[in-house]
Amino acid sequence: MAMVCLLVGAGALLVESRNSAQPGAPLVLYEGATLIDGETGRALGDSAFMVEGQRIGRVGRKGEIALPAGATRVDLAGKTVMPALVSTHVHVGLLDGHDFGPQVYTREKLVEHLRRYAYYGVGVVFSMGTDVGPLSFQVRAAQPAGAARLLTAGRGMAAPDGAPGIRVIANTSFPITTADEGRRRVRELARDGADAVKIWVDDRGGRVKKLT
Repeated sequence: MAMVCLLVGAGALLVESRNSAQPGAPLVLYEGATLIDGETGRALGDSAFMVEGQRIGRVGRKGEIALPAGATRVDLAGKTVMPALVSTHVHVGLLDGHDFGPQVYTREKLVEHLRRYAYYGVGVVFSMGTDVGPLSFQVRAAQPAGAARLLTAGRGMAAPDGAPGIRVIANTSFPITTADEGRRRVRELARDGADAVKIWVDDRGGRVKKLT
C-alpha cells in the first residue's frame, strides 16, 4: 500500500495513494510544495496535486490543475511532500520521560509512541524483539487512529539475561538455552502472527553464555 506523507507545518497528513477516484469524496487541491514521489528520484518543484477523499488523483505543476467546483485549495509553499518514512528497527513503548524500561510499557504509552511517529511522517515502524507480553499484537490488530502502522517481532529470544545489551531491558527477551526451547518459542511467535523472529546470539562481552 503506497502512502504519501504531507508535511504540513510540524505535523503529517497520511494519504493513501490509489489510481481510481472516489465518487462524491471531498476534493482538496494542494499547491506549491516540492513533491518527491519516491519512484523517479526527481523532485517536482512548485507542484500541484488533487486529493479525492483519501486518494491522490491528478499530479502536475501549480496552475496546471484547475480547482473544481466545491474543492478546497491548500497552499503548501515552502513545504515538501514525500512518501511516508519506514523505520525498520525500533523499540516502542519503553520510554516515558526519563523513565525507561518494561515498567512503563502500557497500551497508552505504545499508542502514544506510534502517534508520535506518524506526526513526524513515519508511516510504518518495526518493533524488534523488546515487546512486553502480547500487547503489541493487540495494538497491531486494532490499528489506532492517527498512529503509525506497527510491525513486530514480539518478544525476541536470547541466552538468559543476554539481550538486549542495555541492562535495564535485558530481561525483556525470552530466555532459551536449548534448541527445543527455541523451536517452542518460534511456534508461539507463529501462532501470534509475528512479522519476524528476533534472536540475539551475543555473549555480551563474556557476561553470558553465547547461544550455540
